[in-house]
Amino acid sequence: MQRIVIHGVNAAAALLVACAMLLVNYAFEAAGSVPDFPACGFMAGSIWALLALYPSVAGAVMCYVAVPILRRQGAAPGIILRSALAASGAGALIYFGGAAILLGLQGRLGAAPARAWCIAALCIPLTAVGGAAGALLARERPTPPDLQGQEG
Repeated sequence: MQRIVIHGVNAAAALLVACAMLLVNYAFEAAGSVPDFPACGFMAGSIWALLALYPSVAGAVMCYVAVPILRRQGAAPGIILRSALAASGAGALIYFGGAAILLGLQGRLGAAPARAWCIAALCIPLTAVGGAAGALLARERPTPPDLQGQEG
């Protein structure tokens, strides 16, 4: 049963990382940022900022959302670290894979320069490492007490 919960948390965390990356992108667009690469709306901010923000967002998702759930389920620290690494990398793959699919459906996949895809390929492992760093940071945080059965 624990494996099912871990896989479910990993899937939810991957989707949450992808959504958080999308929110970072929307924040750059709302701020009026112009993409460094034409036809690459999925990288709306400065490349250097995105290379820092995507791993940071993945780390925050792992530290504050996924890892506490896994700790409550009694998952071993090694499993938690591998789960954070996998879920963060999968979230980045979902985000950039979704961007590629949408560009392909619009017939604009060739309009994105090759270096944009190289940056995207670099963001995926960086985001995975950011998620693992978030899991390591979560080890230092105390586990909140179980609230079941407590009177308010």
